[in-house]
Amino acid sequence: MLSIVGIKFFDIAFKLSIMQKINNGVLIEEIMPNIKVSLLLRYFNAIAYPTTFLFATDYF
Repeated sequence: MLSIVGIKFFDIAFKLSIMQKINNGVLIEEIMPNIKVSLLLRYFNAIAYPTTFLFATDYF
């Protein structure tokens, strides 16, 4: 359960940092240059969070 909270904390902090930079007028290409987001990376949290939750609750 702590791993889910930790991952979510860093996820929210990272997104807030990016949104703050965009709000200040920095282009997204300057924040994350040359990053190509694949489908796996884009939907990773939809797979990672439920899986780690199931492991944390000993469901498996």
